[in-house]
Amino acid sequence: MRIYRIIVFIASAAFVLAACGNKEPKLPADFEVFYERFHNDSAYQMEHILFPLEGMPGGLNEENPIDDSFRWYPEFWEVHKPMLDEDDEFIQQITILDEYTIVEIIRYKKTRFGMERRFAKMGDEWFLIYYVGMNLMTEASDRDILGDKVDQIQNDENGDPIFEIQEEAPDEEQ
Repeated sequence: MRIYRIIVFIASAAFVLAACGNKEPKLPADFEVFYERFHNDSAYQMEHILFPLEGMPGGLNEENPIDDSFRWYPEFWEVHKPMLDEDDEFIQQITILDEYTIVEIIRYKKTRFGMERRFAKMGDEWFLIYYVGMNLMTEASDRDILGDKVDQIQNDENGDPIFEIQEEAPDEEQ
């Protein structure tokens, strides 16, 4: 358990330091191969998760608060499938903390619901080391993910945020 806490601490510290830099590092090629296989091979996925996995379940709110002792276990794990598709209803933000640690946030494009996963390379293999299920994210995290693409934020009839995303205009030929 102590090693997991150390990894999470190092990942968090590296995340803060990486946020201060302007350099856009490229995903390691072996991570891209891992990521593809992780989502398409359920046995491989289960072998590349550090159970009991730290994180938080989805659906947290005032009635169901954060529990620091929560862990994901294999018998309750739902296999993750690819979420990014042609419908483009999700936004993905990947932050490369260093050559061994990657943080991914995926959220619905028009709401504040999203999830977080952290991956670490141990030896020659990548592993999922932390997972937060779908939860309501903060406005600050929306701005971090969407940046200047957030044109305006409105609320629907239930008071949930609706985002208007500025689409980039296609390059005009001259």
